[in-house]
Amino acid sequence: MPLDKDPLILESCTKEQLKQIAEHYEIELVSTKVVYMRQELGNKVRSRREDVGAVGLDVSAKESGEQDNEEVSSNSSRRSGSLEYELERLKLEAQIKREEREFQLEKLKLEQEKVRLESEQKTRVELEKEKTKQMEIEANKFVAAQRREREVHSESTPLPAAYDHKAREKEVPQFCPEESESFFEHFEKVATLRQWPEEDWAQLVQIRLTGAAREAYTQLSLEDCKNYWTVKNSVLRSFLLTPEAYRKRFREMVKTQRSTYAETARDLERRFQRWMGSEKVESFEDLKQLMLIEKFLEMVTPDTRFKVQEAGIKKVKDATDRADMITEAYKSLRENRSEAKEILYAKDQWSVGTAPCLHK
Repeated sequence: MPLDKDPLILESCTKEQLKQIAEHYEIELVSTKVVYMRQELGNKVRSRREDVGAVGLDVSAKESGEQDNEEVSSNSSRRSGSLEYELERLKLEAQIKREEREFQLEKLKLEQEKVRLESEQKTRVELEKEKTKQMEIEANKFVAAQRREREVHSESTPLPAAYDHKAREKEVPQFCPEESESFFEHFEKVATLRQWPEEDWAQLVQIRLTGAAREAYTQLSLEDCKNYWTVKNSVLRSFLLTPEAYRKRFREMVKTQRSTYAETARDLERRFQRWMGSEKVESFEDLKQLMLIEKFLEMVTPDTRFKVQEAGIKKVKDATDRADMITEAYKSLRENRSEAKEILYAKDQWSVGTAPCLHK
């Protein structure tokens, strides 16, 4: 589109683009400001087009000048098309540059926003750390103040019932040899609910032991007497309550006529828990190994089963290795005995003169 038809083309051009247009039209610009350059360039282009049009009219009146008029018109048309193409290219470049500047500005804004958020996050973390540190300081001050207060009033203030050993002794259940497991279960629940320190449990439980249970307790060393779990296991063993006994109780249990199904189920669960507790089963892997060993021991001889159980083996692989070792030992022993019998028999034959070689 010609410049005189579309003045907005010059309005969107930059200073450099205006200079390129002036060079294309061979126009010398006087002004240096963009506004005046646009106005001057537009006026001169329109003036030149009017001159070209007037010259075209004069030449067309002459018959001899028709060919020149066609050449001038063709040249003007080509120059106009070339200028329009150049202006479109310049407009496209200007748009690309403008979009690139907008992209760079947006990128800069995003980077600034990222820096701002990181700074706020860092400040927030530092504030949280400072707050946590201050809370720890306040807590330490409070604990120290409470400790000093207890130290000041410890002599004049009597101990509460939770720390009074005599008050504790009254709450320890009575021991019954026939219900030794229930005694320890009852005591552990009371001690846990009362929040008694575990290191005091052995001292409290020993005051109720009688008969075989007290005999088992007295046979322990001083160090073992301080450990509640050692005392408990020793007492239960004195009543032959070993892991094997718990296993048999669980496996051989049957429902009685006087008990309901619910009572039977509770008793069955209690026996199972006691069996698992005696075997120190704490995970699924422990339970799996226990079941595998139990089934494996059903396949070996009684003597081998006793020796494997006596070793306290907890994994089926170790049990199989021990069983194979015992079997090999018995096999070697039988072979040695057989050889010894043969030697003794031969010796007896020589002594009575009936050895095979004497008959030859």
